[in-house]
Amino acid sequence: MKISNSIKFRFAAGVFLIVTVVTVVLGIVSFVYEKRAIENRLYAQLNAVADLKKEMVVKFLAERANDLKTMSGSFYQRENVSVLLNPTSAALSKKKASQQLRRRLNSFKNMYVGYLGLEILDLNGSVIVSSEDGPGEPGERHPHDHRAALSLHAEALKQDASVILQDHIGTGGTGHLEIAAGMRDEQERLMAVLISKISLADTISPLFSDYTGLGLTGETTLMRRKNGRIVQISPMRHAPSSIDGHDRYGEEYMKIAMFAVSGNEGIDQAIDYRGKTVIGAYRHIPSLGWGVVTKIDSDEAFAEITAIRKKIFLLA
Repeated sequence: MKISNSIKFRFAAGVFLIVTVVTVVLGIVSFVYEKRAIENRLYAQLNAVADLKKEMVVKFLAERANDLKTMSGSFYQRENVSVLLNPTSAALSKKKASQQLRRRLNSFKNMYVGYLGLEILDLNGSVIVSSEDGPGEPGERHPHDHRAALSLHAEALKQDASVILQDHIGTGGTGHLEIAAGMRDEQERLMAVLISKISLADTISPLFSDYTGLGLTGETTLMRRKNGRIVQISPMRHAPSSIDGHDRYGEEYMKIAMFAVSGNEGIDQAIDYRGKTVIGAYRHIPSLGWGVVTKIDSDEAFAEITAIRKKIFLLA
């Protein structure tokens, strides 16, 4: 009887052990599969949003640059600018040309949301007519100083390229950017520069205030490098940390942001501006040296994986 009971016990224990091992193994296999599926879904989502935001920024700037080049190449605008720049033009002719240009600049300004103003500059950087002017006198000069920017981009303007000036871009969605396009005389020589001023708060920033699909902590940020540091161009969803992240976290701090502005694209883990560990997809905008990062806190991103791991642990 004892032998029989012993055999039954051993058999039952063996079956229980086999079932337990098989269950645990199946649980681990299932966990690995689920973990990979969750990660792939997350990475696909982050990559898709980063690609979309990059495309939207590039498309917006390209459209505004093309519009500006179309206006700067208009025969009508070029004729009026030639009159203003010609020292022998009669005062009445200059006044008429100035008024006509100002009306055209204001008409262009009102075509789109976010335009703060347009200016036409001579090659010395002095504004000769602006949408922001009052009636004024023909040929009057204004105290705007674009000489440094024009000097920096002189060759590009001579090659009929439009350029984006970043001197007045603020942080967190403030400030404005400027797009410049050259204007040519009858001999196709560069004679003036047309500049549009575009508010970030009314144009690009709203593109980064939509957090659809990014949970409670996710966001997409637009940034650039300035004086060796990362500067946020777009608004931030969260309040930044008051500590110096570079000192506390070293190379991991804003790592993917630095990757993005340095010309790289991919997906990685890093410490963000709040000191939180995040997983993020990063993209580069070559023409501007800007970076786009779509990120989410790792705790939130992998919460489902953590829950599955706990179930496996309890089962084991």
